[in-house]
Amino acid sequence: MLYSALTCIKSRTTSGRVAGRVLLWIQALHSSTDCTSEKEERKRVISFHLAVPAKPLLAAATALHLQPGPRLLPLDMVAAGAAHRLTGAAADPYILQYATVQGYSSFRRCLAAFLSDATHHTVDPDELLITAGVSHGLDLACRLLASPGDVVLVEAPTYFLAGDILRQAGLTLVPVPTCAEGLDVDALEMLLQQPQGPRPKLLYTIPIHNNPAGATIPLANRQQLLRLAHKYNFTVVADEVYQLLSFPDSPEPPPPLKVVEQQMLQQGLLDALPSSSSSSS
Repeated sequence: MLYSALTCIKSRTTSGRVAGRVLLWIQALHSSTDCTSEKEERKRVISFHLAVPAKPLLAAATALHLQPGPRLLPLDMVAAGAAHRLTGAAADPYILQYATVQGYSSFRRCLAAFLSDATHHTVDPDELLITAGVSHGLDLACRLLASPGDVVLVEAPTYFLAGDILRQAGLTLVPVPTCAEGLDVDALEMLLQQPQGPRPKLLYTIPIHNNPAGATIPLANRQQLLRLAHKYNFTVVADEVYQLLSFPDSPEPPPPLKVVEQQMLQQGLLDALPSSSSSSS
């Protein structure tokens, strides 16, 4: 079963006030609470589950036979999982009751173990937040990290449903060109350097196996993108739903943007932001 994750990371240190942002969709739900101390980085992660399309889109997909074949759905696994949690020694009488805001703890532990193994980077269950779907997650991130009228930079072209979600949050979309390596970070830098250029709150990108182009942003370009995010104080919303979907014989893809940012922070490779940059979110 595939998951998708939207992860927002906001990091800050009091000395130098480094604040960085990355929103990451990995292949599962991924969200973190604040971990703060005076000399520690402050990080936030938000994650969500794959969403079901709206009824008109679902109806169109059904008419065009775009839904997966029933034999591809893990019905037996779902039935076995439900039986495991609802009957027998492992039954939990509270499983259908109201849960915590973050979601059912047992599921978050299993999900954290899956993500840690699949991405080769440790994921803490307490940094996971279960949502009602990707659309819900993206909408939540937009409304928490930006305000109506704020600018969001968007790859052109991009995932067709993302634009509607961003507009419904009242955001102003500004396109950024793409190239054979995905988001054109050189073009992005030129756009940001313009005196009257946009001052974005968010940047939405699909950095791996891009939809629709299929491109993957190389590691060096990811690092350049993160330097720009730190310098110009915007949050990168990285839709990495395809992070685990490379062909078996393909080269290993670059690490998720969240991981790249963490590595750069540890190595002191990110510029400090102005002291006022962290007040917006």
